[in-house]
Amino acid sequence: LGVAIPLTAIGILLARPLLILIDTPADVLPQATTYMQIIFAGLIASFGFNVNNGILQGLGDSRSPLLFLGIATVLNIILDLFFVLVFNWGVMGVALATIMAQLVAFGFSIWHINRRQGFIRISPRDMNPSRRILWKSIRIGLPTGLQNVSFSLGTMVLQRLINGYQSEFMAGFIAANRIDTLAFLPMMSFSIAVTTYVGQNIGAGQVDRARRGVRSAILLSTIVCLVICPIILIFSRPLLMMFNDDPLVIESGLAYLNRVIPFFVLLSLLFMLSGALRGAGETMIPLLSSVGSLWVARLPVAYLLAHYVGRDSLFFSFPIGFAIGLVIVVPYYLSGRWLNKSLIEQKEDFSEGGPADALL
Repeated sequence: LGVAIPLTAIGILLARPLLILIDTPADVLPQATTYMQIIFAGLIASFGFNVNNGILQGLGDSRSPLLFLGIATVLNIILDLFFVLVFNWGVMGVALATIMAQLVAFGFSIWHINRRQGFIRISPRDMNPSRRILWKSIRIGLPTGLQNVSFSLGTMVLQRLINGYQSEFMAGFIAANRIDTLAFLPMMSFSIAVTTYVGQNIGAGQVDRARRGVRSAILLSTIVCLVICPIILIFSRPLLMMFNDDPLVIESGLAYLNRVIPFFVLLSLLFMLSGALRGAGETMIPLLSSVGSLWVARLPVAYLLAHYVGRDSLFFSFPIGFAIGLVIVVPYYLSGRWLNKSLIEQKEDFSEGGPADALL
């Protein structure tokens, strides 16, 4: 709540200026502003569900968040159709459907934690956290939060560059982004799983098992990537035509997919190693990797390539960014310092009474 409420107010106030900043076309600016303001108004539900999702995953329950997300997705689709086709609410209806679905997922997650998990309860009466654990949570979580903010801002800067070209180029990029989620989402899922797995095993003192889990996640994610990415490349044109049959839009989408998808195996490795470090409580290195990948490599290279080579070439900045991120993460992971750090902090926790005592 301490983060969601201020961000809600800031987001609602700055929605239109931010859209203007990234050169949003004037004909869609009013609708885009309405959509963003409604989405920002529902941040509490989104934040709350993600926090509860983390709690459940930390307890080893990854099925319940998936179930709640599935329910929310189906509800979102139903409400989208209802608000748009029946009430003719357009973009406003789509945004309302999204936050209502998130509220349902948030409510289910609270109910599940309170009913099914024995030693954790979420209620206003229990909002009296340990200062030590609160400080440690901030120390671990703040770099991850800054990483997400950095990524969002970087995405806005890149979107501004792309919006500077004709609308067909922008539409092709957006459609291609929808398609690359077919490969991106499995990577994200493996990364979340390895974060939970490493955290649980290090907490149990099973360091070797944590390492084996990371290697298995890398192998599985790589295999999935090597299966899905060629399929996307082979069927990229018909997939893009599902979104738009304009030849200029399709060629723009192909420019992105052909230059980025072949290098997704690098992104897969980056996701797995960053997830492992976060599971061990080391969130600063993933932050540095993200900043280096995006702000030091991808964005400057994108602007340089677009200016001196051509607009389609700017997409080569993506794999260059993936490689820079790996240059930062891989040496630290191989050094093993992330394991030593987590074990030292674990000993300090138990010497001060232990994590279990802090929950009481």
